[in-house]
Amino acid sequence: MSDLILHLGYPKTGTTTLQNSVFDVLHREKHIRYLGMGGFQDDATPARRDFFVALTNALYIEDENEFIAQISKLRSAYDALAKALPGAGPVVLSNEHFLYSSWSSKQLNARIFPARSAARLGQIFASDQVSLVIGLRDLPDLIRSVYVQIRSNKSHVNHKLVAKTLDEYVECICKQDSFQSEMYHFEANIAHLQKAFPSAPIHKLQFDDFVSEQSQSVAGLVNFMGLPETALEVLAFPLEHSNAKIKTTNGTVVENIPPVLRPLARNNLLSPWLRHFTKSGPMKTIRNKLLPQDEIPNLTLRQRQEIERVFELKQ
Repeated sequence: MSDLILHLGYPKTGTTTLQNSVFDVLHREKHIRYLGMGGFQDDATPARRDFFVALTNALYIEDENEFIAQISKLRSAYDALAKALPGAGPVVLSNEHFLYSSWSSKQLNARIFPARSAARLGQIFASDQVSLVIGLRDLPDLIRSVYVQIRSNKSHVNHKLVAKTLDEYVECICKQDSFQSEMYHFEANIAHLQKAFPSAPIHKLQFDDFVSEQSQSVAGLVNFMGLPETALEVLAFPLEHSNAKIKTTNGTVVENIPPVLRPLARNNLLSPWLRHFTKSGPMKTIRNKLLPQDEIPNLTLRQRQEIERVFELKQ
């Protein structure tokens, strides 16, 4: 039995930073065997991406019998990868969709549910010694941050189904009128995972600690993963801050990227350079005309209180 660490999300709890600046680096230094998300650039083992995509797609399958038919194939692909990848450390699989309640970004009308995902992961990895890593965040902040991410992803094939105003999104979530509400019930979703993996230890990574005490937070994660302290030496602190949005005193700025420019925006090498080159002067004016901006407001005190009331947050 191999050691498997599932980093489940939540989204907007530093997941991309961990994937790009921690897990991928540890994989390349052979401290862990990483199966994604991310880190597939110039990959010497293309089967990693194939497995990640196949697993994610399987979680969106509506028909349970159709999913069951995929288990053997997924299991064989995982076993082959676990043996083939270099390094002797644990296998790490990171995907914020494991705790997501969302429309697929690539499949029309396909939905994913955290309770169903937990049960299916339990079926696929039933024979493994599994540990779980869960990123948590202040719930009102998480709800707003997820909404900002939804609004910023204009290439999402189901964008029209999820792109409401912030007021409408919060109202739907609090009224439980949307299936997306399921993801925000922290305790229920952790219970689903504990049912799927009864003996799995759980490491909860608090987003505020990750931001304010980054090196200590990552050191705690590395220790939970069973890696030696020397593994920290290959990481560069402060970690690169991924998926950062432009924040103002009133809210968060989201750029409306036209379809023709989206390939440039997704390019990890070009995007930071373009942002730097166009941040001031005449180029900034041109950029603002090409990329019209919306400012998403912060939550009101009433909205925060309603979220905390509906979800019965203990803290």
